[in-house]
Amino acid sequence: MTTHPGAVPLDGTRPAGDPAAFHRDLRRRHGAVVPVTLQGGAPAWLVIGYREVHHVTSHPEVFAHAAPAAPEGDARERRAGALAAALEAVGPLWLRRTAERIADGLVDRFCATGEAELTEQYAAPLAARVLTVVCGFPDAEAAVPTAALAGDGTGLAAAVADLVARRRTTAPPPGTGNGAGADVVSRLLADPRALTDEEVTRDVTALFTMGHRPTADWIGNTLRLMLTDDRFTAPFSGGRHHVGDALQEVLWDDTPVPHVLGRRATRATHLGGRDIAAGDLLILGLQGANSDPGIRQPTGPDAEAAFWVTGLTGISTAGNRAYLSFGHGAHRCPFPAQEIAETTARTAVDILLDRLPDIAPTVRETALTRRPSPWQRGLTALPVRFRPTAPRADGAR
Repeated sequence: MTTHPGAVPLDGTRPAGDPAAFHRDLRRRHGAVVPVTLQGGAPAWLVIGYREVHHVTSHPEVFAHAAPAAPEGDARERRAGALAAALEAVGPLWLRRTAERIADGLVDRFCATGEAELTEQYAAPLAARVLTVVCGFPDAEAAVPTAALAGDGTGLAAAVADLVARRRTTAPPPGTGNGAGADVVSRLLADPRALTDEEVTRDVTALFTMGHRPTADWIGNTLRLMLTDDRFTAPFSGGRHHVGDALQEVLWDDTPVPHVLGRRATRATHLGGRDIAAGDLLILGLQGANSDPGIRQPTGPDAEAAFWVTGLTGISTAGNRAYLSFGHGAHRCPFPAQEIAETTARTAVDILLDRLPDIAPTVRETALTRRPSPWQRGLTALPVRFRPTAPRADGAR
């Protein structure tokens, strides 16, 4: 693939600052399929049209998964089916109680100080700890994978491999998972599709790396919205029904995974008015697709005018789960994993607002910054203050 004239550097700086303005500008200049360059100058196409992303992910025979390590065909179906079954067996009530216990324990660490930084003191460790319990790490061993996820990932695969080897020959200790042998690693090893230890290690390690940061950023982005937006800053004692609305709004407008790498064209084709050559790399612009004005319902004073001009109202995001934030097609995030992430995120927000009802940011919203990455959208920090309160009398649940 050759670099297209006028290609846009996809370095994360502009989308991190104002993704809505970034995508409006790209659409005005290039349409639904945008020529871009990645770090190091590699050329690619960024797909930001909702229908175009849907088309790419619905036709793997034309747009194959680009990750060289990703299993394809029967191997992918076998491993994906086993992982989905292992995740689906996670009990929702047990998961909620587990997330509550972890959230309470984290709040207990800072609630008496009157201030905290919610990204690294709360959202990130909470998302990591829930995953360690779901996968079967005993509490005494959770520090290693949690620290690996907080850093560059060093040691994570080794910790998972060690857990897999032990689970192959021994049952989990009492209190691990939601029932004897009920953690994800144990279920994968017992699955009739007969996954090898190496396959289980790879898939569980991928579950950690692909599930931790997006869930942590979903929590952080939702807390930012609820603590800074006038629609959500009513007294939390009477406004908790807004948590679900905030979680869904974030997936539409502030999604934790704005771009996904990607797909490669298996043959020459056309997409969004562009000629795509065989071998061309495509980046799925999930945030751009979610904000596509061709499918979004106008709101405010422009809504009626838009209806009379186009005759269409588009998608209303209220209560609508048609966002592409979890991907689409064969390589989308498994639905049980989405449910685990949503339960974790909702519980995190619920517990924090219950425990610290007067919580408020210590800086203006305009001073909050994002990590400059095109692949992740999360806050660098969310500092808050609140009235100091005592830890729970009964300790962490």
